[in-house]
Amino acid sequence: MDRRTRCKKKPVPAKPRTLPSFRLFVLEGMEGAFARIWSKKMEQNKKGLITAARAVCETFALEGEFSAGTVGAAIRTADGHIYTGICVDLGCGLGFCAEVAAMADMLKHHETRIEAMVAASKQGIMPPCGRCRETMVQIDRRNVDSRIILGEDREVSLRDLLPHHWLSI
Repeated sequence: MDRRTRCKKKPVPAKPRTLPSFRLFVLEGMEGAFARIWSKKMEQNKKGLITAARAVCETFALEGEFSAGTVGAAIRTADGHIYTGICVDLGCGLGFCAEVAAMADMLKHHETRIEAMVAASKQGIMPPCGRCRETMVQIDRRNVDSRIILGEDREVSLRDLLPHHWLSI
């Protein structure tokens, strides 16, 4: 008998896979437990986003009186990715906000849906300026429902900061 024939294993026929059946049981009081777990996860996500914005916030000097990094921003996309950016303070209106830098980083990865955003400096958390709000909506109209973090314990939707937006009509 040939050595190659002896070593060959016979194929094992595939067994049909059966998946367990699941039943959904709604127990009294579970809605509250789920809401607490969900709320805790959202709180952790918010704190993580604030931490990410503050982590990139470090002022450094540029040419002359110009600087960068006085404000940091962090964006969490609908896919769960976090993108950050810093502001660049230049003369003649050539600078840009940290939120725009974070959006550019997001767009570089071909994402457009923003779940949440925060901008922070060493002094605290601040709302996005009008230009940044407008940019968010023009990137993707669904971003009007994005959460904007305004403090450790405060957030609003972008829709609240842009009532009656011309693209939402």
